[in-house]
Amino acid sequence: MPTRTSSAATDHAGYYVARKAGWDTHGLPVEVEVEKRLGITSKRQIEDEVGIAEFTRLCRESVLSYVDDWRALTERIGYWVDLDAAYWTFDSSYVESVWWHLSRLFEQGLLYEDVKVVPTARAVARPCRATSWPAGVYYDETDESAYVLLPLVDATRRPLGATSLVSGPRRPGRCSRTLGGGQP
Repeated sequence: MPTRTSSAATDHAGYYVARKAGWDTHGLPVEVEVEKRLGITSKRQIEDEVGIAEFTRLCRESVLSYVDDWRALTERIGYWVDLDAAYWTFDSSYVESVWWHLSRLFEQGLLYEDVKVVPTARAVARPCRATSWPAGVYYDETDESAYVLLPLVDATRRPLGATSLVSGPRRPGRCSRTLGGGQP
């Protein structure tokens, strides 16, 4: 999927911004397409039956199969971008540059660990952004995980008002599998 690499605000402020195309080749839509084609329903199947290297190769192949369509659409709608010098997020040099930038942010103390609630793609056991949900992937499901409410207390174990922490497994459904309930 093509992605914009320039800041619209910078461009609109009168600065020159190179219009270099980018192909966002990571993510759930690509993986789900390949999983459907292979009849895969769990991450375990990817690891045991297909293998990570082969699954990755099939994902790259899937992305590349759309390049001509995107090029034709980009030209048809008159989107002014350099498709010949596009970057690809599956390219090692791109991935290494992201890690390099992250290391610089870490060295400057600008990265921190925190907690955030995010949608989770259960088949591949990973979080994803809402815009990554392809059609037909979202469904309601009963979560059989156990969650514990932990009231906050002071040093003398007196409650600190009505504030509590909620604790549960890192991935939904983890407890049911751990306790012998099988695949959720």
